[in-house]
Amino acid sequence: MADMTKAPVPRAGVRFEELEGEAVVYDRAGKRATYLNDTATLIWKLCDGNRTVAEIVAILAQEYPESAGQIASDVQESIDSLVRDYPGRATSSRMSVKMRSATDSPSNSLK
Repeated sequence: MADMTKAPVPRAGVRFEELEGEAVVYDRAGKRATYLNDTATLIWKLCDGNRTVAEIVAILAQEYPESAGQIASDVQESIDSLVRDYPGRATSSRMSVKMRSATDSPSNSLK
């Protein structure tokens, strides 16, 4: 489960494209692409390396109060899925989401 104190950020080389309401992330070197649904697209856009998982949950809970009870698990599941499906460079050349603690500098990001 995604650590709520970590700040996820896509690693270098991961591309995010939106076209006509559809979104996809891909890594040409890893020859892998994934379609993102609306929820995953919102989460992806908030994963900027500055916001922790907890902050992303709070932003989405404020925006969608009717779904506040489900948002934490949805965010964690989405991030876990991206990390699982696209492991970091240490184990694969495919894309990943790096997780860093809110106090780490970007150069000390965890993969």
